[in-house]
Amino acid sequence: MWRPLLPSLAALVVGPALRAQAPCTDWRMIVDADGAGHEITWEVLDAASGLPVASGGPYMNHSTNVQLVCLPLNGAYRLVVHDSGGDGICPGGYALEDPSGERVIDNLGNGCTYGALSALSNNLGFTNPIGPDRMLNSEPQSASCSRLDYLSNDFFIATPNPAVNAANGDGYQFWIFDPNGTYSRRVFQSGVVYNGWADADPNDACYLRFAWFQTNPVPFNVLLNIAVRTRINGVFGEFGPVCQAMVLPAAPACQPTRLVDHPQHPDLSCGVTRSFGGTDQLHAISLAGATDYRFRFVTDGGGFVRQIVSGGATITLNWTTLPLSDGAYYDVSVQPSFDGGATWCPFGPVCTVLIDNSQAAAPRAQPANAAEAPRVRTTADGVELFLSAACSWRVLDVQGRVLATGRSDGGGWQEIALRGATRGVHVLQLAGPDGPQGLRFLLP
Repeated sequence: MWRPLLPSLAALVVGPALRAQAPCTDWRMIVDADGAGHEITWEVLDAASGLPVASGGPYMNHSTNVQLVCLPLNGAYRLVVHDSGGDGICPGGYALEDPSGERVIDNLGNGCTYGALSALSNNLGFTNPIGPDRMLNSEPQSASCSRLDYLSNDFFIATPNPAVNAANGDGYQFWIFDPNGTYSRRVFQSGVVYNGWADADPNDACYLRFAWFQTNPVPFNVLLNIAVRTRINGVFGEFGPVCQAMVLPAAPACQPTRLVDHPQHPDLSCGVTRSFGGTDQLHAISLAGATDYRFRFVTDGGGFVRQIVSGGATITLNWTTLPLSDGAYYDVSVQPSFDGGATWCPFGPVCTVLIDNSQAAAPRAQPANAAEAPRVRTTADGVELFLSAACSWRVLDVQGRVLATGRSDGGGWQEIALRGATRGVHVLQLAGPDGPQGLRFLLP
């Protein structure tokens, strides 16, 4: 379903007294409304006084909304989300991001699991600014730290902090919580206590195994958030950004997969440009036990669909029947089979791939006339593009999701708002008289 990006129907409220006391930074409240957007409201409360600092809602039905929330620095806050209908945001959800696009509460896609109120238990919340510590990516091939198929014997893994010294009793505190308030648990680990991970690893305190919780164990089948902070020389830092996590009682019969989307991975295949008819390849995230992978290519709004099976997680873009077209963008998804193709798991998330059969990749990235090369520079609200010729363009994130599209007449700079976009690698794709071009850029 197409979901328009709309402002809230109610004005954003920021306490003037709090603004006067300290400078504030712009956070983003994201609300993915259901069919009763008029029932949704929220407020950010000062953790010490309980007074509201900001508020928003209600919303248009079936709309995706991004509101700026200016929160005073060096404060602690709580987020409370209300649904006057008592049935949550179903389907839908919400998330809160700091000025860098890091999520401190991520309840998107989880709005059916609460009623009239969603808030962390025990009046817990977050700080501005948040801390630098974070979880590792859930998979080395994935740009996302979220993972919804953990098992009890799996580990949450924190990114090692070189300042942590086990000899001083330093370590990591993990915070696992349900954004809807049904669960919250904080666990500290130092390198001097055995946790199921090899003691020979100097970073063994980074590993937290669910099954080792003797009291208040992690619940099954509940969408959780997990954050981490360090304790160095007896002093705790602030918690960093969260990842979504879910622990399952048993391994799923079918695990989803997708094209490799980590921007630093050598097999990055999401949001990329490839040629067809030669040796160029796309790579899916490999799954243990999978025997086959079916790649699906869709363009023209579903008018063209090509599915092709590979015996491994890699496919070479070279076949005869229903070939891919030069200059076309394809939405690519992958589904695995664990029984030789007798049955197939559902398709995973979609990535966009551009097919470009020009003779060399260099002109695509660096046009012959360097003075007319497309250029990108970041702004407070997005990016500015320099385009010397008329063309159509679109901006994608590393998962291949289209963030913005448009057309330029060329001849100068054009500003593009990318509100709600997270920091990291993005791709600008152009289609003009010189053929398709691709340019990567980084949102800081």
